[in-house]
Amino acid sequence: MYSKLCGILVALFTLSHSNLNAQIILADKTDRSVVAFAQVTDEKGNTIGMSDMDGCVRIDGKGGQVFVIKHLSYEPEKVKLSHPANGDTLWLSPVHYNLNEVSVSARQLDYIHLKAYFRSYQQNDSCLKYFKDGIVHYYIPLHGKRVKRHVEASRLLENKGLIAKDRKRTNSVVDKYITTPYLEEKTLFERIKRQADAFDEGLPYAKLCMDGVPAGVCKQDSLTRRVEYDALAQEGGKREGKLFGYTTRIEAFVQTEIYRRRAEYQSYIDLLSHRDYRKIFYKYKKDKREQLVEVTDELYVLSQAYVTAEEMKRALKEEGSSSKPREAYWQNPAIPPIHTYLQSVLERELLPAE
Repeated sequence: MYSKLCGILVALFTLSHSNLNAQIILADKTDRSVVAFAQVTDEKGNTIGMSDMDGCVRIDGKGGQVFVIKHLSYEPEKVKLSHPANGDTLWLSPVHYNLNEVSVSARQLDYIHLKAYFRSYQQNDSCLKYFKDGIVHYYIPLHGKRVKRHVEASRLLENKGLIAKDRKRTNSVVDKYITTPYLEEKTLFERIKRQADAFDEGLPYAKLCMDGVPAGVCKQDSLTRRVEYDALAQEGGKREGKLFGYTTRIEAFVQTEIYRRRAEYQSYIDLLSHRDYRKIFYKYKKDKREQLVEVTDELYVLSQAYVTAEEMKRALKEEGSSSKPREAYWQNPAIPPIHTYLQSVLERELLPAE
């Protein structure tokens, strides 16, 4: 009788555990390809997991829990799984881009000019702590010079209640990881293409490998091309550092860029959006537990054009001397909204930084 009872308990535990810990597959609803590097959160924006290059993500949660799936290329999906099981597939709907034509004249062109909206926000142990956004201009040289960046307008908000709880030490490290994005001289697509072991542009969906290590994916459809890259793939999945008794460990650093679809290679004139996601653990030597820090940087291109060096100088001068107010620039309908819960916290608890 005792052994039979134990067997029943084990069976019930196994059944319960399978419902609480299931590997789900995320896939594109239109072409049925897998969706890599999609972020799965709960309704409060807490990260549950991120899909790997095979579209798999492990979900730990009670049956009936609501999950939100977010990805630059797909509409946000809110799903409720009653009895999640290994191998279940969730279908995501691609975002439809309204692409304007880019014209090229016969002038002597020197730079690509991008006007973009950016936002960078940081969550500490799933609580929104810092938020920064703004309008930024990039002038990317066509012939080997440095990228010029000009911030037209910005705001910086912080959760003063969380900051007040930070412990003050003789050597304190400020855990503010938000940033105004820089763009490198070459796009992520160009850098990946140069470094990858193999890069078949004819495939609608291809995995990218570097030195034999899976490092990302490239997907092409009729409108866009998406490149996603795991920046820590060749470093054993983490990067560590120490300073003044603090230990910092980066365990995720995923970069994504989306371009308008063209037959030739993609350059910054084709860039639609850019995203970085970083997952960081840090602690002081005497602390009993690590603190989880998640940082998301997003960039959405509002306009793009080729310009001459003289046009760039004139535009920078006008932008620098402009006194026009830039209130509510974040309400541009071309900008995808932030997570609903994070937006409510942003409005309710964050205040302008002093």
